[in-house]
Amino acid sequence: MKTLKGSLFLFIAIFTSSSFANNWYDRGNAGFALFCDSKAPELLDVHEISARHFRTADFPKVHGTLEKVIELISRLDEIDPARSALYKEWAREFFFSVQFASSMEFAPTPDLGLVKVPFGCSLQQVAFQRTPSILNSVRYIINLNHWTQLDENNQAALVLHEIIYREFVTTNTAETSSERIRYFNSMLIANAFKGMTLPQYLEILRELHFSHYRYASLELLIGYIDDRGEWNSTYMNFADDGSIETATLSRLQKIDRHYLQYSCGVKKDGELAIVKLSPNGLLRSLQVVPSFNSNDGCPLPHAEYIQGDDSFKIYGDTMIFNEEGVPTEISSSRKLGYFESFSYKGNVFNFRMSQGPATSYYRFDDGFNLVELGLGGAPCLNPRTHHVDFLPANSYNEANVYLKADGSFETQPPLCY
Repeated sequence: MKTLKGSLFLFIAIFTSSSFANNWYDRGNAGFALFCDSKAPELLDVHEISARHFRTADFPKVHGTLEKVIELISRLDEIDPARSALYKEWAREFFFSVQFASSMEFAPTPDLGLVKVPFGCSLQQVAFQRTPSILNSVRYIINLNHWTQLDENNQAALVLHEIIYREFVTTNTAETSSERIRYFNSMLIANAFKGMTLPQYLEILRELHFSHYRYASLELLIGYIDDRGEWNSTYMNFADDGSIETATLSRLQKIDRHYLQYSCGVKKDGELAIVKLSPNGLLRSLQVVPSFNSNDGCPLPHAEYIQGDDSFKIYGDTMIFNEEGVPTEISSSRKLGYFESFSYKGNVFNFRMSQGPATSYYRFDDGFNLVELGLGGAPCLNPRTHHVDFLPANSYNEANVYLKADGSFETQPPLCY
């Protein structure tokens, strides 16, 4: 077993290749502990609480390693309930996903970053984590000899370290060390999030390169790694009461609200849209960012109208909602399909433009009744089919159709010739 000894010895592992840093399957990641001559072994994360971050460990008083882990995670219940629930799920399955090895040498795992090792201490690797595959059926491997020397508090800290690291393994990060993971773990162990406001907490997540925060059933994007391997922070703004007022949606999520649907599971993360939210988390507006490419495996968000025999989807890059979260305007300036047809309250609308971008516009009243429709062309009533056709037109004679709440026309479109 290779160890590190020294007097305040600084070990720095810095790699410039983000592709290497993100190759979690080949590289894996590790949990380290300090084994000292004069005291019981201590997880590196626990040691750094006082030695590096000038805080005091505050472990739960419950007995049992798993019980302590659950209690530590519960400190996120109020400020980060979605992450808390996920971590608890991973904690409860942890010991079903681990292999204890009584005698083994870990392959060196270069993810320490900056570490200070005191006199008379050695830094030794206790755990190794790698995404399960056909080559390795378990996620975690733990050195049993080291594990049994840790008390329950340090065992719980090690498990929590691996759970936090698991989130980074399954998201797109450019971390070359475990420093940020150790810091988040130390904050939980010190109970440092207690009494913290949501803006303060989210700023810490941003600094630690956590990419997501689940809020009002939406996956908000805190930051992401771009094609150059650089971290990009996203836009977020808060109301006076500390609630999130404006934020960036992640393209990796599923939205299933009554009037809004979206689903995309591609591996590459990024920005989907800027949203404005009410204090209770209802959408007030949504604006898809210009860089979002709907041909890149993710569709545009859409509202779905279903009433009686009428059913159609409305894709848009701009959406406005009323105070109840009901869409009042949906528009798009992106290329529409070569043919679109839908029925609404006895009317059939056809769109026949085949080339180039075209602006679509839907306006609804508060009851989600369609009262204005534009499909980028000139509407006319086909005397043979009695359908309303939007025909290709120059911008000067584009027009919209205006409807009453019952679906009848405010003014009937002219006949098609």
